[in-house]
Amino acid sequence: MATEVLAFVAGHPDGVRYSGVTSKFGDKAGRYLDGMRASGTVVRPKRGLYALAPGTTPPVEPQGVAARTVTTMLIQLSAALDDAVKQGLVTRNVARLVKRPDIAETEMQVWTREQSREFREHVREHRLYALFLLSLCGLRRSEIMGLCWSRIEGNTLHIRRGRVAIGKDVEEGDPKSWRSRRSLPLPADVVAALARFEVAQKAEALVLGASWSDERLVAVHEDGSPIRHEWYTDEFQRQAEAAGLPVIRLHDDRHTAATIRLDSGAAVSAVAKWLGHDPAVLLRVYGHVYDEALESAGTALFGDDTAASST
Repeated sequence: MATEVLAFVAGHPDGVRYSGVTSKFGDKAGRYLDGMRASGTVVRPKRGLYALAPGTTPPVEPQGVAARTVTTMLIQLSAALDDAVKQGLVTRNVARLVKRPDIAETEMQVWTREQSREFREHVREHRLYALFLLSLCGLRRSEIMGLCWSRIEGNTLHIRRGRVAIGKDVEEGDPKSWRSRRSLPLPADVVAALARFEVAQKAEALVLGASWSDERLVAVHEDGSPIRHEWYTDEFQRQAEAAGLPVIRLHDDRHTAATIRLDSGAAVSAVAKWLGHDPAVLLRVYGHVYDEALESAGTALFGDDTAASST
């Protein structure tokens, strides 16, 4: 329904009336439209008129469940049926007869130090500058979206909760794993950016006549409403494009943070603890190397031989 409503709005560049949406999709569609306006994907240029927000990509035709999701579901179902076979509840695990789809591996991308610096400079005056810095530090999106002001004490950030988007709903709960529950000493520029963001939010709340609490989420819009996960990702990529940088996935910020730290000689155990990962997983998944480093490593293999042959 949400995709159809958004596509309908996108099909009317000059805007569409609220009544036009509800008459086509029913009264329930109005709630979706209100949610999209709150998330920033839809704007209201005039009273009662709704249009796609600038920079918002029109929805694509749904492609069904991803191959990775199907495989994960089959793994879980097979495990459950294995237990059922052992207990004598079923005679055969039929899930093992289902051929699992091939998963197309997505090449992860990272920014260089210079590109990361260019992005920081570009978004320095952006309202969400502090949140972008947290992403560049390697925090998960769910960790940033679930962060409350009470979890920031001086230069220490305590990750204790996460907010995950599931369709149009949001669920809040414990971090992804026990390793994800951690306390991080933040760089000075991140601490300063968060302090400025808190002052700005208190001023916004004062204008609206809203009360302030340290239990308030950090990732909120000017009106105090929580920032939607997908809107934050879209805004990050919009800013990357505007800065003339390669448009990477928001999650690739974690890969960038890991790569820069490892390339700087940081201990694997320290980088893994910072990201909330097992060291083995860090090396297998996040240990990217820049092209320049790869070239240097290749040259070093036969460096002495090359020098000897030239003399």
